[in-house]
Formats: sequence, structure tokens, C-alpha cells
Amino acid sequence: MAENEFIDAEGNVSLRRVFERSIHSAKEGTLYTLALYPTVAEIHDLTCLLKLRLAATHTAGLAYIAKNLAISTNLVAKPKPDNVLFDICLITQTKPTVILSVVKDPNADLTASRRYNLSLAKAVTDTIRRFTDEQFCSMYGLINESTLADQRSFDEALLKIKDEVSRICVPDSLSMSIQKYEKVRQAFLMSMAVTRFVTDETGEISKALWLLTFDQFCFLTENIDRNEVHVPAKYHSGIHVLMREVASRLEKGASTLLLHSSNENVELARRMSVCSYTCDLDEFQQDRNKQIHVPLNVDNIVTDCTQRDIAPLMTHNPNIWYFEDEETDSLKQEELDVHKMRILTNGVLYVVAIIGGLILDTVTEKASLTYALVRGVVSKFLGVKDTVKDTDLNGKKQKVEQEAVRTINASYSSCTKKTSLDGKSDGFSAAANGVTKK
Repeated sequence: MAENEFIDAEGNVSLRRVFERSIHSAKEGTLYTLALYPTVAEIHDLTCLLKLRLAATHTAGLAYIAKNLAISTNLVAKPKPDNVLFDICLITQTKPTVILSVVKDPNADLTASRRYNLSLAKAVTDTIRRFTDEQFCSMYGLINESTLADQRSFDEALLKIKDEVSRICVPDSLSMSIQKYEKVRQAFLMSMAVTRFVTDETGEISKALWLLTFDQFCFLTENIDRNEVHVPAKYHSGIHVLMREVASRLEKGASTLLLHSSNENVELARRMSVCSYTCDLDEFQQDRNKQIHVPLNVDNIVTDCTQRDIAPLMTHNPNIWYFEDEETDSLKQEELDVHKMRILTNGVLYVVAIIGGLILDTVTEKASLTYALVRGVVSKFLGVKDTVKDTDLNGKKQKVEQEAVRTINASYSSCTKKTSLDGKSDGFSAAANGVTKK
């Protein structure tokens, strides 16, 4: 719990080095450049185009981009219409902050899109005001997808938005300086990191101000738009806090199920009203059979269960966040280590087989016998097809090789009966010993 704590012993807020220096200045943005965050947003062709358009305006600041700004930044807003592709919160050093929503069909009815965009702007303004004493207001508007294709059209669209919104705002609230920009950006990022899912020493819901840790914040914001996410154990020392936070944010976009492997955290999550559906694995299996409580087409699942546990229960493909515990991570690492060892051993055998093949042309029958044995090992453990023609060996050598393969088959059969990781490794050694003894 201390990992998430930003409250000192006297109850004073100590914003741990101003929230890691405002997320390392919004992930390495400099004083004179525009930082695009989360960086994974740059994968989208349109966001790359947007960055070019913004760079051409010589704008320095932060452009926060998300498929749904309300989900990513934890805002209360109207539902996102299908016509909206993604949202941008543009906070710059010399110009008013603007909330943009990019729409794909300019000829469609944009009423719902405008209401959605306005609700985002109000939410951003309110949440920033909670964390700064600066007088602040934001502009807002829609931009057509086609507008991004041309710099002149993009600049004109921004000017139009400024003219329309500035009429109803206090001029000082829209003005921006470098000092004000630092405070506004810091307030924006701070507000995104707030979580209400921490408990106190007694196990009750804490009423203090808590923020996600730096690592939790980065992992959440950089992956919230993905369809499937695997959270390694190292990112969630406060596993249940992050699970509840992810589920709560996904709920803003669609129905979400918080699925625990055991019942001990279910009641607490229900008292916190995390999302639409909360249950443990046993309850989920029972309700799935009865087709009650949990809808068959829930859109999002956040769980600490394994894929193997829940795969048989899925009737469709929801977005899923898997929180992998340390034991699962350790087991995967052990399996990986064994796999690497077998690859290394097989590689050595493969080299030996090549050497044996070279010796075969020039040395004695004993060398050919060695070659036959190694050939059998490589064929069995690497699964490669025997490519040496029968005519390359005389009848006696073929007979020796067949005997070697039978020996390897017997040893291999005994080793496959072992199920533990150590057993697999020992089985491999047993096969090698069988060949040596033969």
C-alpha cells in the first residue's frame, strides 16, 4: 500500500517529486518541442499525421492522444459516438489549451459528437482546476479526418475553433505562459493518476488523496487502448488497486467484468462500485451455466486468473487485461530457461553431427558408427528429417544406425513420461546416457 501513498504521517499531501517531474516531462519532451503521449499513439497513421501538422505550427507542449479521452484520463463525460476516431488534449506554452475530437464522416449528424467533445472539455477544465490555482479554461471543437491531410486546412480549423470559443470565455483563463503551462500540464497529469481504490490499515476504503505509482500510471495510460494486455508482476506491487482502477476506467466505455481468482477481494470491489460486474472464478462459472448475473457479451474483462482458467468460459472475444502473479511469471521463466537449454544442447549436437559427417568420408567404420548415433539423436530431438541417402552407407552401417535409433526411441519414450520441468531435463540426459551405453 505504501507504493501508492502520497500522504505523509501528518496528513499533508507530498506529491512525490511532483509526480515524477510530471511523468518525466511527458516522456522526454523538451522546452522547445511538442511531446506526443502516450508514445504508443504514434502507431496510428492519423496521429503521426497530426504530429506533423502540430510541428509545423512551431508549437511546444504536450499532445495527449487517446481513443477515448474519458477512459484514458479518468474523466466523467458523455458516451463516445462511433463517428469519433480519437481525442487530443493539446496543452501548449503560448496558446490556449484545446480539446479536439477527430471525426471520420463530416457529412454525418455531428450533434452527438459535439456534445461528447463539449463534455470532455468541461471535464478537463474542472479536473485541472482541482490541482492548480491558475485561472484556467479550455477550448474545444471537432476536426474532420480529411483536415489532417493539409496544413492550411488544419491551421484554419484551429483558428475557427479559437474564434468560436473565445467569445464565451474570460480572456485571462485562455491565456498561457511557460510558467502557467508547467502548472497546467502538471495538474492534468496529476488528475489522471488519482485513484479511489486504496484501503487504509483497517481494510476500509481510504478517504485520503492517493495517486497511482509512476510505473502503474505509465503502464495503464500506455496500454488502456489495447485489446489484450498482460501485466507482469513487477508492475503491480499494489495489484488489486491497479486491477480496480483499470476496470473502473474501462467501464466508462463499455460493460466490464472484474474477475478475481478467489473471493477475498470480491466484496470489497463491490462496495467500491468498481464496475458493472464483479465475481470470483467459481461464481463466474456457475453464473455462466445459468446465464444470469454476468452477461454473455461483456465487453471488457480484468482478471488475475490465467488464460487457461477462463478460455473455456468465453463465448466471444472481449478486451482482456491479465494480471499475472509472481508464481506464474516464475513458472514461465523456468519453462523458458529449460527451452533455451534444450535449444543450446540441440545446437551442440547439430554441430557434432556435421563434424561426424565430415569424418565419415575419410576415417574408419568407428567414425561412421559415431556419426550414425549422433544422426539419430539430432533427428529425434530436433525433429529434422534424415536427409542422408541409404546409398551413402553400406549395409552394415545402416544396420548400426537402425540399432542406434531404436535405443534413442526407447530412452526418449521413458523421458516423455516425466511431467516436471526437472523431469524433462533429466529425461534428456537419460536419452544421452542411453546412447552412450549402447
